[in-house]
Amino acid sequence: MTIFSKNEVFLKEFHAQLPGCTSQTMASQLTPENKSSYELLADLVPVGNKPLKVLDLACGDGYLLSLLESRNQQGLELHGIDMSEGELSAAKKRLGHSRGLEIGRVQELPFADASFDVVLCHMAFMLMDSVDEVVREISRVLKRAGIFSAIISGKRTDNPANQVFRELAVSTLEKQHLDFLSQIGDSRLKRTSTNEGIQSVFESSFSDPIQIKDFLLTAHETIDGATHFFMSYYLSALLEKSKKIEFENELRSRLTKLADSQGRVKCVECLTQIIAQLRN
Repeated sequence: MTIFSKNEVFLKEFHAQLPGCTSQTMASQLTPENKSSYELLADLVPVGNKPLKVLDLACGDGYLLSLLESRNQQGLELHGIDMSEGELSAAKKRLGHSRGLEIGRVQELPFADASFDVVLCHMAFMLMDSVDEVVREISRVLKRAGIFSAIISGKRTDNPANQVFRELAVSTLEKQHLDFLSQIGDSRLKRTSTNEGIQSVFESSFSDPIQIKDFLLTAHETIDGATHFFMSYYLSALLEKSKKIEFENELRSRLTKLADSQGRVKCVECLTQIIAQLRN
């Protein structure tokens, strides 16, 4: 029987309520080169006829897998794993099948050693308990010289809409809720929030140097879209129903004041991409 931590139970319950929320808010956000964060990961999977096996960790509703599947690439075998039944149900619906989809924890991958050429992870690596165990499992299932890449949260942005959200969150949430959010995954040790920390996580199994790239994603959303964007953050699940309604209404009011002449609000995410190659 799989035993989930308090953090994992929280994440499972959140995604049971809002399956697909990550792709719904992030797929339309683009880099200055007009790439989504999902496309940055997909681009690391070589195009060609050579047989390739790819694993998506915390695959969510299957958005990244669907991008790769749309290539119709001969020899490309896709797998995904997630601990959320709700997200996997959404993934099966998006993909139209359940082939290659597994439920489980990344710390205990149900795959044989040296199974995959590429392992990817979108916006989940920094949320995972026991990140050292996660990296050991990634290195175990990767083939020699295999590639791992993850998109993770980056530095704070000074974008006005983001500032409005942060200020409202701090003034609304109780201290224990803010403390709880700061403890999810590797946040307590802060290793996934600095370049030095990221290097230390991968140094035992992966070749140097680890590539670490910061980038910005931007979207111009309607007021409703911007409100939904911020309400898909995990803090919304920590509010009681009445408080959540009050928070959302106040957020919408403040975002309305930031809208441009077309009624759009600029939403920005600062993210980091990690690219690591297993030692040959």
